[in-house]
Amino acid sequence: MICGLLAVNLTVKSDTLELMPPDDPDVRAMHELDRTEGGIAFLTISVSGEKQEDVDGFLGRLEPKIEALPEVRYAMWHVEPQIANRLAAMQLTVDELTTIRDRLKGAVALGAAASNPFIAGRLLDLGPLTQKLASAPSFSLSATPNTGKLIIRPHGSHHDVKFAKQMMTKVYAAMDEVNPEASHVRISWIGGPYRHGLEDVAGIEHDLAWTSFAAIALISLALLIAYRDWRAVLVIMVPQVVGSIWTLGFAKVAVGSVNMFTSFAVAVLVGLGNDYAIVLYARYREERASGLSINESVIKAWDAAGPPSLTSALTTAAGFFALLVANFRGFQQLGIIIGVGVLLCFGCVLVLVPLLLKMLDPKPEGGLFPARIDIPDKAVMPTYAWAGPVLGVCALITVAASAALPYIQFDFDLSSLRQVGLAYAELPAEEQALVRQSFTPLVVDYPDDAALSQDYERVVKLIDGGQFPEVTRALSIRTVLPPDADARAVVLDEIANIAHNPNIRYLPRPVQKNLTALTSLEPGQRFALTKDDLPEPLLNLLGADGNKHRMLLMPAGNMWDLRENESFAKAVRTHLPGRQMAGEYLIQAGLYEMTQVDGPRIAIVALVLVTLLMAFDLRNFRDTTWGMFVQIVGLVWAGAVLVPLGLKFNLVNLVGIPICVGTGIEFAIFLMHRLRDEGPFGVRRAVLTSGLASVLCMITTMLGFLSLLFAGNRGIRSLGLLVTAGDFVHAIAGFILLPAAAAFLYARAARVAKPA
Repeated sequence: MICGLLAVNLTVKSDTLELMPPDDPDVRAMHELDRTEGGIAFLTISVSGEKQEDVDGFLGRLEPKIEALPEVRYAMWHVEPQIANRLAAMQLTVDELTTIRDRLKGAVALGAAASNPFIAGRLLDLGPLTQKLASAPSFSLSATPNTGKLIIRPHGSHHDVKFAKQMMTKVYAAMDEVNPEASHVRISWIGGPYRHGLEDVAGIEHDLAWTSFAAIALISLALLIAYRDWRAVLVIMVPQVVGSIWTLGFAKVAVGSVNMFTSFAVAVLVGLGNDYAIVLYARYREERASGLSINESVIKAWDAAGPPSLTSALTTAAGFFALLVANFRGFQQLGIIIGVGVLLCFGCVLVLVPLLLKMLDPKPEGGLFPARIDIPDKAVMPTYAWAGPVLGVCALITVAASAALPYIQFDFDLSSLRQVGLAYAELPAEEQALVRQSFTPLVVDYPDDAALSQDYERVVKLIDGGQFPEVTRALSIRTVLPPDADARAVVLDEIANIAHNPNIRYLPRPVQKNLTALTSLEPGQRFALTKDDLPEPLLNLLGADGNKHRMLLMPAGNMWDLRENESFAKAVRTHLPGRQMAGEYLIQAGLYEMTQVDGPRIAIVALVLVTLLMAFDLRNFRDTTWGMFVQIVGLVWAGAVLVPLGLKFNLVNLVGIPICVGTGIEFAIFLMHRLRDEGPFGVRRAVLTSGLASVLCMITTMLGFLSLLFAGNRGIRSLGLLVTAGDFVHAIAGFILLPAAAAFLYARAARVAKPA
């Protein structure tokens, strides 16, 4: 009951930042940015319509409603035309502006003569010159016709799930109130981590509930079919449910929340924990069918099947505890939760199954699996002639399977783990472009304006020259106010005065049209702008609000792909060495590097732990060697199966490696103990008793992992498929190799012992 109360208070988080090493410099920088400013992330709402005025009208009504929300710092969909025109014109160099001024001054001085066709022909080059004014870089937030974009800057961080959920609820309500359909527009895209983080949280909540329910239902049905006795189902399943509740209570105390990497813990535990109950119950049925009482059957079954069950629980837990050596805390949390959970489930089995047997007294006979196998003992030792050829065929299969291992692939695109339709590759080209525009920028901090200006000028040249393809654009106060802004403003003031000259009407139409932006200024209004003249939202977008000196780098490509994060981080650190910076994609680049290190490290530690536990349990070098030989062969076969199935490793199912190491061997452990108990004459009996019980264990374990197919997250579903395929092949290897190896060794020993 206590653990149940703790479990219902488990929180759900989708934040990768909290799963990274807290002492990492990039993680610390991101935490500091969150603490002081609520991060640097935005929410963007892209709108399209048949007419630009419809789009502008909708955004004009939506902006004040969004900006009035207490969670929102500002909302911005356009820059005031007068400020935008002045800023755009100031993007031309002093030399370009001087040329335009001098040519216009001469043309205006001609007066009415400028309209003379013979003279006008010599003024045609003013068109291309003044066109530079009309085509200066636009400061519209959406340059595509009949579209618009609202940029929302919240007060809080998207890492705060409660804040993000509260804000997004109000944003959606405001959008419904303005009514896009009635405004003749459509919402093309809502982008940013505030939206995507909440979608991930909803997916985790869905997966936790559905995979747990599916695992319990599927395994209970399999047990009912196998034993055809509802009491047997209760004996096996009740300890799993209790153990899972204990585990969730432990998770609340030890970790405090569940995430994408731990949301399937219950489904996995139900699949794994019932193995011990099945093996112990199967042995109990054997003893009960032989005529022993309930108490005697429990004692004898626990004496015989208890030690291998303990070893199996320890090796399975060791596979998960191997995740603790990972740098990524998501793996660590999964390892501690399920590793401890397996041991808790095993403890529940040891304590509760005898009590349930006493209370329910399920029938020992019936069902698909016989309770007892009676095979007459033979006086003559079997030859086991089949053992050698079987081992030879297995060796050939292993060699062939190892050749397929280099073809296993890794999927680094995190968006491909989401629900169907939400992956980057599945979006239409239009939405992909909107997604790229909604990625958060990298923030580069500078001590003063001089250092910022120097780096900004150099980075812009690199981007324009194609030497910095990882970045689409650099933004700073220098984007709108270049260092020589005052000199440009002086020339622009002169051009604006010329544009107000009455003689301008005699110039060619294209020239007059190109000067429209300048004539929109009132006579006497100056072009000179300072930082104080710019609206606060624009300053914030440029990283120049307050006393900040920042450059914002907009990433290119699909930043949900860890490889692109890694390329972006390398390029930024190469071109801006030693600069203080913070951003989500530096952290995800670190995650990419971790996957390269953590995977092999986890696998090696899992193998070492399992080997040590098997050696301690079997206390025989030969048997331990055979057990690990089966382990290696099973892993090779399991890896080879992934290639034809088209299964790729990803950030979630990477933990399937230690899972297969820990769980794949448990079937072999049960069978090895029984083979040792039965001796040279009992290979067949061992296979038909503990072997068949192991088959049922394998089936229920596979059903536990197959229940992950009910998850919406495709990474979790791929984990279910990967471990199911891996455990199945691993178990097959054990069922074939162990009896064959035992038979081969027994036959060889008999031949050696036979007198000449």
